[in-house]
Amino acid sequence: MPQRTTEIAREVIFMKRKKGSRVIFAVFAIFVIVVLAFFSLLGENHQINRVIIGYFTRLKAREYLEAREWFSSQATTNLPASEQKVMDFNFLLELALLERYRLVDQEDYKVIVRRSGFWIPWLTDDCVQVGVALSKKGKRGIKEIFHRAKDVELISDLFVVCREKRTWRIKRVVIADPTLKEIYDELRQLDLNAYVEVRPQGIRFQAVQVDPNALTARQRRLLCYSLSKVERRLNIPSTRTSSFFMGSQ
Repeated sequence: MPQRTTEIAREVIFMKRKKGSRVIFAVFAIFVIVVLAFFSLLGENHQINRVIIGYFTRLKAREYLEAREWFSSQATTNLPASEQKVMDFNFLLELALLERYRLVDQEDYKVIVRRSGFWIPWLTDDCVQVGVALSKKGKRGIKEIFHRAKDVELISDLFVVCREKRTWRIKRVVIADPTLKEIYDELRQLDLNAYVEVRPQGIRFQAVQVDPNALTARQRRLLCYSLSKVERRLNIPSTRTSSFFMGSQ
């Protein structure tokens, strides 16, 4: 009898240990799933940032028409009908931001992106508002990181980025910041054909004498934009003429 009792006790202890092992395994499995889900969401939210960075990469390369690839199909239908007006819009938006951050004379610049929130499927809307700021491109380091985080004033909710067919694209550009809006509205009055007018029938060069050393930063940007339109019309690769004119200061 005592031997039988001992066997039962051992069996009970074994079952408890087995059950405990199952609980530990279940907790570990849940932990792994949660971690994987978190990093998956982190990557998905990072895609939103990549859309904005990709858009500005196109703008910096003077690829103002190609930049529309980062807009959603719904936004594309609301963009200007002609390719030229799409290019004009993207050029003016970039120029307004550069003037807002006093970077018009810089050939390159850094884009800082900040989302309004963290996207979680089924719990949040499939659109995220994104703020941006531009800053001078400098050496990477600790000082640069702290400057990025504290000293740069972002333009909140400039872009509305939405999830469309498992990808993120820009749905709207909201120019509501008072300073940016004032600059943008002023730039819309610019004669974008002051140097060159590109038509379906051909190219018309205006009778203007250009002294690179006498150009303002805004005029340099406009001239570079005009030359990029000529290159596109002639179907020739970009020669980065901006490198010459942006350096003529």
